[in-house]
Amino acid sequence: MRWRGPILIVAIVILTGCAVCRHRVLSDYAWAVEEGYQPEIVLYTTTPATQAIALWIWNGHIQVSVGDKWVSYGSLRDEPEYPLGTYCWRMNLDQYIEWLSDYKILSKEPYIERPEWPRCKKVDDR
Repeated sequence: MRWRGPILIVAIVILTGCAVCRHRVLSDYAWAVEEGYQPEIVLYTTTPATQAIALWIWNGHIQVSVGDKWVSYGSLRDEPEYPLGTYCWRMNLDQYIEWLSDYKILSKEPYIERPEWPRCKKVDDR
């Protein structure tokens, strides 16, 4: 029965992970603006390996980008926090706030890939 503590901690970390990125992206966006950058918010699907690590609970991530760099905890990085999956959506702050207002509804819909979704390759090749 001693193993329940570590498993509970891992489960809590995984289950709160998405809530954290949805809110942390706002502070990273503010940091980028304060530094004089023109940031974008990128919502992207993650790779199957990343999804497996998250026990298939989460299939995406959201992060701020500045040009070809990624913002993570108030600093610029060359790579996103998680490998990019198939689809990426870039949005400005107003679009993100609109997306957040629909998040509870959207999160209840089944995950069905759609042909009109923008592929990450096209987003990164801008």
